Amino acid sequence: MSLRILLPASHDAITLGQVMQYNRINADPVAVCRLFCKGDVNQMTYAETVITAQTIVELMNMGEPVFKPFIEIGETTYGFHPDINGMLVGEFIDMEAFCKEPTQNAHKFMAIIYRPVKRRIGNKYEIIGYQPDSMDYNPDAFLDVPFSVYRGALAFFLTLAVGFTNSLDSYSKILNQPTNRPTK
Repeated sequence: MSLRILLPASHDAITLGQVMQYNRINADPVAVCRLFCKGDVNQMTYAETVITAQTIVELMNMGEPVFKPFIEIGETTYGFHPDINGMLVGEFIDMEAFCKEPTQNAHKFMAIIYRPVKRRIGNKYEIIGYQPDSMDYNPDAFLDVPFSVYRGALAFFLTLAVGFTNSLDSYSKILNQPTNRPTK
């Protein structure tokens, strides 16, 4: 009898929902294998589950995140919020609240920053408005999005935060420079 266990081969084979579940379980190798592998994990030795779980954890942390401005969920194209500076207060407050508990809310965060595209001409596009009580707001759809999409979105925000911090630091230094005012 041969044992056949299928492992995820890339970030695209690991879903956001799986990673959210992973973050809620203890690092038990059997639980990790059951979550990410296809096949009868019960037929593996404990040593095999340890090695397999380590491989999966390494895979989740490998590679540079790649930002994806558009994703497909079912038949719908979703676009990354095209105007971060123009976000509504409600969007920002909800996004900030969801980021505080990513283990429970990463999919809700994604549903705010990626929304169905209403119109698209080349790289220009318009997304539907933020209405969390609407049928169009479906955070559970993002549980099946590849983990790579989530990593790319976080990398985008990290890049913005670093740029903002550097600009603020430069501006603060300019403000703190002595001025050459003539004295009377």
